[in-house]
Amino acid sequence: MHSRSKDEPGHGSAAALDLGHDVDREVSIRLRTVLHEIQAPILSLRLRIDALVEQSPAALRSLVEDCQTELRQLDEVSRRLLQFDRLQNTEAEHAPVDWNRLFGRLGSRFEPIAASAGVQLVLAPAPAGPTFVSDAERIHLILNNLLDNALRHAPKGTVVRLDCSASGEGVRLTVRDQGPGLPPEELPHLFDPFRRATADEHAGRSGFGLGLSLCRTAATALGGHLEIDSELGNGTSAGVFLPRRLSTDP
Repeated sequence: MHSRSKDEPGHGSAAALDLGHDVDREVSIRLRTVLHEIQAPILSLRLRIDALVEQSPAALRSLVEDCQTELRQLDEVSRRLLQFDRLQNTEAEHAPVDWNRLFGRLGSRFEPIAASAGVQLVLAPAPAGPTFVSDAERIHLILNNLLDNALRHAPKGTVVRLDCSASGEGVRLTVRDQGPGLPPEELPHLFDPFRRATADEHAGRSGFGLGLSLCRTAATALGGHLEIDSELGNGTSAGVFLPRRLSTDP
């Protein structure tokens, strides 16, 4: 049975939305301050432990490496939160997208990861046709998170694909994996920040439940939307549609 989740906006009164935005701004300011405060000690600890690994006796090496892992996870969540904050508080920068460069960056990062995991990564040719104007960094963030998520769940010997199609209305980019898929009851919560899939928790996979929230925020900023189609036991498809914007638009 196929299940689908789409990031459709909700409805509410103008007053409620205004109040919500005021609260979001206050939380965002506080969050930004905290995150900047913890970045310095995280970096300092990472540098010191990296140096310590080279000098530690064998008995301490395992403990130090565990500390490294924990610090990398802390560093990741702080960077993700900063990304989330920037997306909510900065305007998209529209310019012609260099698809070949963007796909090249994705290939450089994920092809070695896929190879080491025994997964085949297939990147479709970059979209052709008229110039597409959008924010390349936000598109990269979306695809980076979707590919990372797909490769985390892809069993050895399977395929992860990035497909794309362009039309007069816009561009659709889809990442498909052959992983375990998702049960229907989890789909309504996929875009909730800090919520992780039950299977990830049971399997001990790393992550903080921020990736799809980041993707949705970025897609919305570009006037697009994100859709997840999953079948338990038959993998997941994550597609983002980005509308075409004329280069002469303000």
